[in-house]
Amino acid sequence: MIQSADIAEEFTLSVEGRVFSLGVSSKRRVSHIETRDPQFTTPEGVRVGSLVSTALNVHGARFGQWPGCFAFVVLPSGWAAGFWPVQTDPSKPASGKPIYMELKTAADVPDTMPVGFVFKSIYLR
Repeated sequence: MIQSADIAEEFTLSVEGRVFSLGVSSKRRVSHIETRDPQFTTPEGVRVGSLVSTALNVHGARFGQWPGCFAFVVLPSGWAAGFWPVQTDPSKPASGKPIYMELKTAADVPDTMPVGFVFKSIYLR
């Protein structure tokens, strides 16, 4: 959720059987909490494996991205649905080589793009 140079430590914790990653900044502040556990659901009903379009359709949701890294949808609860905007080269589907997609707006997100992780970060306000 932040540049790797800003993360001093990363911890893994389990809460009610759900696994979370907790990032701590060099200033000893919790910088983000993330999960890839599909059993965790945000208050808006978004989870890992949901379609990004579902998150985008939540009233008050907003699209954002860290270009060249990942994109996300910030939900009203403060949780964000993160995803990697990559696809397989359609001219070489057997290669499996991912291609980074340039997403200018939320309208550029393919309807079939799944949520890969859910997170909260102090850097998203």
